[in-house]
Amino acid sequence: MRLTVLVLTINAEKKLARILPELVNVGDELVVAVDDSTTDGSAAVARRFTDKVYPVPHASYMGRGREADLNPIECMLPYCNGDWILRLDHDETLSSLWHDRAYVDSLLDDRGATHFCIPRRMVVPPGDRFVSTGFWVPDFQLRLYRNIPSLIVFNRRPHERPRIAGEQRFLSDSWIIHWKHDAELFDHQIFRTRPLDYVYPSAAPVPLEGGRQGPFCASIQVLDCPEIMQAGALEPVLVSITNWSQDVMRPASAFIRPPTIFLSWHWFIPGNRIHHWEGERLELPKPIAPGECAAHFMSVKAPHIPGEYLFQPDLVEEFVAWYSGSCTIPMHPVRVTLTGLPD
Repeated sequence: MRLTVLVLTINAEKKLARILPELVNVGDELVVAVDDSTTDGSAAVARRFTDKVYPVPHASYMGRGREADLNPIECMLPYCNGDWILRLDHDETLSSLWHDRAYVDSLLDDRGATHFCIPRRMVVPPGDRFVSTGFWVPDFQLRLYRNIPSLIVFNRRPHERPRIAGEQRFLSDSWIIHWKHDAELFDHQIFRTRPLDYVYPSAAPVPLEGGRQGPFCASIQVLDCPEIMQAGALEPVLVSITNWSQDVMRPASAFIRPPTIFLSWHWFIPGNRIHHWEGERLELPKPIAPGECAAHFMSVKAPHIPGEYLFQPDLVEEFVAWYSGSCTIPMHPVRVTLTGLPD
């Protein structure tokens, strides 16, 4: 058995009735963990879709930070028979690619990966659009991982990430859909939205622009970037990376080895004058072999001062070289305003 879909729930009979029909055929088995303090018919609803419905201790579900309190996923491991576990909450479903078994198998066949980070789309009322700017995007969630407990340090508090040994992957072409619909969550925030089924541009190998192929050569293309960003805020940028060097670009393997290459960025002002050079270091989405291409979401911090800027993604081998020193990487114009909206 390859994939277990594990759903955690508490007092959510109406939500389960909505999401479980969409999840029942994604994996080889569906397991539902019901908090043992639940007072509604959540368990009865779950049994309409699977016979694998089990109670989980409330102390475990809520998490109090004590080592003696098992994580709810740990409590469910004896009932999860898949080689991989895909964990979801009772207010989440999945994008269409997750219903394509060939796509799912392509992820599970990655022998180098132990876990996947999946972008999550936050749905806004009335339910046909998602927040497409700000720190809500890409909102990576570590939800798909090998069912090997000895590789995992499970979290002891809600919303903390587990720590998993080995290489992680970042997806950009499939996502989790979060159906909370809590309007108060977005009060006093300025954001833009896109249709819920919006598909971002896909990555394809891009010829090397300028320079000669060598040790620090890559093509980095901006696939999607806000034309206007809010000053000092995190904003999503989707890029594609084509490796034109002779070596594999490798992400970290947690607890085993550090990464060799990081993704980062620079900000310039008109005239190609440097405004801010040292962008945050981000891990690659996967190993990228010579000639191979991969897409990745970056959470980019906009400059604090409103104005006209040029954004340039870049790769760096720390303490060795920036790739932009060996090849030409295009810049992308961005206007920064106080609100993230047109002046």
